[in-house]
Amino acid sequence: MADLTAPEGSFAWAMLQLQAGNQVSRSLWHDAGMYLVRNPGLTEQVVVENDWRAVAGIAVGTAFNVLPNIELCNAQQDFVPWVATQEDMEATDWAGVGEPGNNWKLIFDMVVGALHPSDGEEYGATGYTSIIQAPELIKNILTFYTWYLPGLTPAQCDFSTFFTTDNLENDEQLAAELNVAGIQVLLADIVYDLSHDFKAYTFAATSGNQVRFNFDDVKTSKDVYKIHQYLKSQLGRTIRVYITW
Repeated sequence: MADLTAPEGSFAWAMLQLQAGNQVSRSLWHDAGMYLVRNPGLTEQVVVENDWRAVAGIAVGTAFNVLPNIELCNAQQDFVPWVATQEDMEATDWAGVGEPGNNWKLIFDMVVGALHPSDGEEYGATGYTSIIQAPELIKNILTFYTWYLPGLTPAQCDFSTFFTTDNLENDEQLAAELNVAGIQVLLADIVYDLSHDFKAYTFAATSGNQVRFNFDDVKTSKDVYKIHQYLKSQLGRTIRVYITW
């Protein structure tokens, strides 16, 4: 059989996190402080006199085990047994409680592909990205990629990501926000600093106005090249991207 991997943020991924003893939550639960935990159960229990099982008619001395189960910590911070809905099982917004996603403005999933430039190496999103969490301004992330040109002296590595909003006014506002201090990108628990030698600007495209954030680290850090190497290592896989500014 194929070696299957649960994509980060999927229901399967969340179940693996619970089995490992971690807390998980969905993005729409964050404001209420709700999350799931796995109750590992109890073994070798016995019904004792006057407990609720005995009152319910189960014979005192009856041996039993409490089997493992998943519990929800609800908005009142009380724990109740939980069963997933179809929506929960199809959701891709699962995250660990206390993970950095709560502190990052933009979170999305993307499939990494080779983009086949005329020269060099280019890796990035193929097709649409799947937004998990985003500021109200941002409606879509059109692409996220790196372009490495080893034939230049010195070698050049370029990073770009494109955003769309609802209108040109919002585009200009987003570009202004991005131009204050650049961005930081989190991939696989590593933070990459793109807060220098960058530019963010609006431009007209056939699909409408867009905002581009571009970073070139030829003479500065090597963070973009490290992002490039990571994307290259994840070719064909779905990855989760965190961005803040």
